[in-house]
Amino acid sequence: MDCKYLSDGRKVVVVGALNNQETIVQEIFVAKNGDEIPGGERFVVKSLHDQPVKSYKEKAAEKAEQQEAECRAKIERLNIEERALRMQIAARKDIFKSSTRLASILNEQELDRLAMFMSGDIEYVVINSYAIRNPVKFIDIIQDIDRL
Repeated sequence: MDCKYLSDGRKVVVVGALNNQETIVQEIFVAKNGDEIPGGERFVVKSLHDQPVKSYKEKAAEKAEQQEAECRAKIERLNIEERALRMQIAARKDIFKSSTRLASILNEQELDRLAMFMSGDIEYVVINSYAIRNPVKFIDIIQDIDRL
């Protein structure tokens, strides 16, 4: 029994050649016990394949699904990392606030503000000067402290 596959994925048995381009085939059905049995009417087809084929669209859809699954996994890993980093920042903020030396130098409000800057809760500062200035990122001011 010479088995081939149609472009739509159906398995057929080759009955014979009609001419150089067309072949007479019969579809193969699977019985309840798993046996493959040729059945149904015989019909003529122009293209046969040695193994099941996938269309470009099906292959592209599978690739897109795989990429989506990879992206979802990456997002989940990044979310876990973000939660861990936020917990570390909160812990460092608490450690920073509990420093007895800083607590003795700064009042509670100043210590809170410093802890918020150091932990990243506050990102922008406004420079007190005679001119009106836009808020500037704290990290930029720290890096460019010589210009002030």
